[in-house]
This record gives sequence, structure tokens and C-alpha cells, in this order.
Amino acid sequence: ELTAVIPIIFYHGKKKWDNKGFEEYFGNIDNELQNFIPKFDYELIDTSTYSDKELREHFDNIELQVGLLIMKNIFNEQKMLEQIGHLSEQINELLRTKEGKDFFDSISVYMLNSTEITSDKYRELMETISTQAEQQFVSTAQKLEYRGIEKGIDKERKRIALKLISNGHSNKLIIETTELNENDIENLRELYRLNKE
Repeated sequence: ELTAVIPIIFYHGKKKWDNKGFEEYFGNIDNELQNFIPKFDYELIDTSTYSDKELREHFDNIELQVGLLIMKNIFNEQKMLEQIGHLSEQINELLRTKEGKDFFDSISVYMLNSTEITSDKYRELMETISTQAEQQFVSTAQKLEYRGIEKGIDKERKRIALKLISNGHSNKLIIETTELNENDIENLRELYRLNKE
């Protein structure tokens, strides 16, 4: 027995969503293929059509309230900072549980990666909410920074390894120089070979 599926598009982009039939997104498609294009409607949730107040009142779930308000205002940094200030009660509520802390970490990473606002500015704001909010945010920001440093180091090691491979050096020397493992070096050798062809 088949079950009906209702497609839902969640959108919070800068431009207004162009609401049209699903089949129209395929553009000018060959007539022979037209019969194979599904034609159906979808439910659109566009955060720009809701006021901040409506989003707060419409959802009882704290994660939804916080997540939606931050996503809605992510492109307007001043407004987003104001929203975080208004969400102090909800943020403190989140930090009472392990799941809430994990969600707070995800939102913090999203904010740091999606805006030009410095981690110091966010930290100052979290400090006004509570000591726990500040500590949780600082911990997440430090982990993110550490991961970024690690990625940079890894990228540099691979760049050096490729240079050594191109100069015909042995795996033993490359391992001693870069501390990469044998498997990584063999993958880089294959990549180097493919790029040469």
C-alpha cells in the first residue's frame, strides 16, 4: 500500500523564494522527457514571511525557536545579535540538558561559519546571557579553531608530500618528513599520477 509523501521546502535565503511548480525548475526540457518529470506541489516554509514574534509564538519547541530565529536573521548580523539577546531564557533552558548543549554547539558553529562576527563579539554577548552560555560557547569556538588549525597542518603535509612525490622520493622519506601514513602517500601518488595524465 502506497503512502502519500508531502514534500516540504524549508528556505531562509537572501532572495525571495520563486514559488512555482516542481516541473518548472527543470527549465526548457525536451518534449520527449516531459512525461517523465513528476508534477506535484510542495509545502513552502520561508522564514522571511514570518515575523520574529510569529516564529517565537508559533513553535513551542525551544530548539525550533532558537534555530529558526537565528537562521532567519543570519544575513542581518545586527538583527541576529539582537535576537540572541532576546533568546537568553531559551538558551539557558537549552544548556540544562546534554541534547540542548549539543544543539547549542551546532548553532554556535553555524553562527561562526556563516557571519563575519568575531568569536570575541559572540563571547561578550553570551557572557550577558549567563556564565554557562559563555563557557559553552568558548569551548565550541576553541574546538572549531583547533579543527581549522589541524586541517591547515594536514593540507600543508599533503602539499609537501606531493612535492616530494613529484621529485621521485621514496615513501620512507615522505613518511619521515610529513608523518603521513603509507596509505595516505599511496593515495597521493595515485592523485599525482592522474593529474599528470
